[in-house]
Amino acid sequence: MSRLNRGHWNAEWETGSKRLLEEFALTWDEAQTYQSERSRAELAARVQEIKLRIELLGPVNQATIEEYPKL
Repeated sequence: MSRLNRGHWNAEWETGSKRLLEEFALTWDEAQTYQSERSRAELAARVQEIKLRIELLGPVNQATIEEYPKL
């Protein structure tokens, strides 16, 4: 593996590790415990199904968000 290629992969690793930590508050080792036996295609289909169900809920009523703390 060339130094340039190794540098690219190191940058990719750092970016991925940072994203895991920022978006999911997980380290690489912690994320490994969430591995799935399902295929990438199955997981992608499930994500789309969930997104559709959320979309079908309709828009968020902003007034409700403001009123919630008053309950």
